Amino acid sequence: MPKNDTTMKREFPKICYWCGIELTDETNKREHVPPFGFFPKGHREELITVPACEEHNTQFSLLDERFQVYIKAIGTNQVATDNFKDKVVSGLNREQSKKFVESLSKSSFYTDIDGEKRLVFKIDTEYTEKFVEKVIRGLYFYHNGKPAEGKVISFSVQFYNPDLNYEELFDLLLNDLRADYMTEGDYKNSDVFRYRYFNLTDYNAFIVVLNFYKGVEFIGWVLPDTLPPDIVEEAKQYKK
Repeated sequence: MPKNDTTMKREFPKICYWCGIELTDETNKREHVPPFGFFPKGHREELITVPACEEHNTQFSLLDERFQVYIKAIGTNQVATDNFKDKVVSGLNREQSKKFVESLSKSSFYTDIDGEKRLVFKIDTEYTEKFVEKVIRGLYFYHNGKPAEGKVISFSVQFYNPDLNYEELFDLLLNDLRADYMTEGDYKNSDVFRYRYFNLTDYNAFIVVLNFYKGVEFIGWVLPDTLPPDIVEEAKQYKK
């Protein structure tokens, strides 16, 4: 476990948060949600961790590192900007990061958004969705004590996916993204990360809004493979 880290005190079954495989004291690798690297020094109090197997603790390390670059480079607040300059840029100077830097340069450009110049990245949407799925699965396990089952779906304004059917997503909603229906998550450090969630335990469903650095926001769901007909019909009442 990284140094200077304090974590939430919560008891979990000894199973991996992603695949559900049984763990022992020796095989239990704690996974930070979101990854530890998102939290600069001075912002590492009461971090959330969940139990993970070796595979689901290490196989996404490169994904975590590179996704931090995208989110921090957007520069939505000073914490993101400072950490990008101090840590991320120095990491990109490493020899093993050269190919990534080259691809990053080719796929990034500035554009006007609401009268301001913003850095925009053209990236593989599957890459983005896998990272966000990892965070959503971690939070689901943290609040339910079991791995998520069914579909894990997410989208973001900052990372637009032209292949995503937003109308279909809206059909699956229960009008639960309004603030008065959602519970504030356990993180108290909104400069780095905060989340709001709604647990539909009767239907094995979970809705969450993730916010990184006070500006990069994702909306995600854990949904059973088949929703009950009454839930689908209720959702359609709120269709625009």
